[in-house]
Amino acid sequence: MVSLPGIRDDLIHVLERLHVPEVLKTLGRMDRRLAAVARNTNTLPSIESHLATVDESTATLPDVLGEMHRMSAAVEEMRDATVTIAELVPVLVELQATLVDLPEILSALQTEMGSLQTTVVELTAVVEPMGRVVARLPRRRRGPGVPVDDATG
Repeated sequence: MVSLPGIRDDLIHVLERLHVPEVLKTLGRMDRRLAAVARNTNTLPSIESHLATVDESTATLPDVLGEMHRMSAAVEEMRDATVTIAELVPVLVELQATLVDLPEILSALQTEMGSLQTTVVELTAVVEPMGRVVARLPRRRRGPGVPVDDATG
């Protein structure tokens, strides 16, 4: 038969080998940590609903990205056009300097055209009667072997 004090000593010896006091302390710490984990996991449904809202809110981002690419291409075209315009500025300045005198030149040209028209009208008035007189004159031969041109006489 086994004596009670012997079992007690054996039990104490086994418990000491199992480090029961440390295990009990560790279990207490684990219990507190599990309670904290349980509190934190209680927020998961709220986080999940917020993630659904984030998903809905960010659904348009691919379209926004596409628009940004199109805008970037348009800005690049505008930049190229601006460079082209900048390159043309010296030519335009030179052209502008040349065109400053154009109204005066056109006015003088208009005056000269009017004067030329008056002169042509006066000459026509003088030449037409002469033409009629010349048309009545007999044709002369220019010499042997030279054909007579009917248009010039």
